[in-house]
Amino acid sequence: SGGTDSFTITGNTGTTTVNTGIGAADITVTALSAPLILNTQLGLNTITLGDPLSALAGAITITGSGSDTLTLNDATDSVGANATLTSSAFTIAASTFGGLTYFGLSQITINLGSAGDTLLIASTNPATPVAINTGSGDDTVNVQTTSSAVTLTLGNGADVINVGSLAPVNGGTLSLIQGGVSISAGGNATLNLDDDADTNAGLATLNPATFTGLGMIAAGISYSGLSNFNLLLGSGGNTVNVVANASVTSYQITGGTGGDTFNIQS
Repeated sequence: SGGTDSFTITGNTGTTTVNTGIGAADITVTALSAPLILNTQLGLNTITLGDPLSALAGAITITGSGSDTLTLNDATDSVGANATLTSSAFTIAASTFGGLTYFGLSQITINLGSAGDTLLIASTNPATPVAINTGSGDDTVNVQTTSSAVTLTLGNGADVINVGSLAPVNGGTLSLIQGGVSISAGGNATLNLDDDADTNAGLATLNPATFTGLGMIAAGISYSGLSNFNLLLGSGGNTVNVVANASVTSYQITGGTGGDTFNIQS
């Protein structure tokens, strides 16, 4: 208790439980062979897992104080990962990473590796904003549901961001985007928005740096550094106001079966 406690876990052979005291703690975990249970008390605790995440073979359970920040660091991994984030868990398919279950975090940061990674954001916790750094590969980020702010910082690869309730496939809606999504790309990225299954008449506004409407949270999606912007509309009959960004190479908006109206400004 008192000041800041700092410690590093470099391995274990059996289930390990760590209970922090009251006050700040800096906790780093670089390798595990068995499960780790981490319980924090009141304080601004900083937790870092990896690098790489494949060295953490034991399942990890974190029960945070509500003020804790977590960094999942896989930046040195040169093998493409297929990862999934939900409101309570993070997993990597076909990996030696044992998986993470979490609660009570104030921020999650995920640093992906240098290969072409795929990340599915299936859901987020309303109390836990998420920041993703994709690295330098040709990455794909699929965003289905957000309940907190999501910030995507992309590298210079040919990255693809798919947003919709069934992403990466079409046939979903955008109404489950209830936490703002911010995209900062390297100039060679494609953003695909899918509202195909929406049967309600909607209003959407596409500005040079934001896209809002269609049942999303008011903040909608903000973006920079895109090369391609694609939007698939539903059947309800929509109105789309467009003010294009000259730096985006291509805009494609596909109307649904309803009577859509497009208002285009230069």
